[in-house]
Amino acid sequence: MTGEILRWPSSNPKKLGYRIREAIVTSRRHDGYKHYGKLQPFVRVCTGDREVIIRWKDIDILPDDENIFKEEKVDPRPKDLEAETLFDIIGSMIRNELKPIEEINFPNVALEDDDMVQLSNWADNKNWKIIDHEGMGITLTRLEVDEELLWKRKEAGDE
Repeated sequence: MTGEILRWPSSNPKKLGYRIREAIVTSRRHDGYKHYGKLQPFVRVCTGDREVIIRWKDIDILPDDENIFKEEKVDPRPKDLEAETLFDIIGSMIRNELKPIEEINFPNVALEDDDMVQLSNWADNKNWKIIDHEGMGITLTRLEVDEELLWKRKEAGDE
């Protein structure tokens, strides 16, 4: 498995790469697809000029297929994804800031504009970017993401 590369041609590789990453992460919450989520610690989704590239991460010992699908596999992401408020999110991020987390999804969050501004202020200070899934949660990420996917403050006069 180590060194294996998968490639998909795309006219918008950043958007496709983002969707593949999100699909792997969110698959862990759906019974029929949980086994795909267990691959997340072992793969890296990259984008090229006109393609999406999936690479196995450089790991000294990559577990065999049987071990990848065991429930006890260590997941570097926080376990407290039940956050629903601004304070739940920031508390979760603070509790987990020493873990090697590049991206975390909070599927139950739907913040008002004022709370999103406060979260944005906190996130900017900590080098996090925010993706608002429009009523289906938010994602905090340090990964390279297409600018059009990122949450932006509303300017005066915007609706």
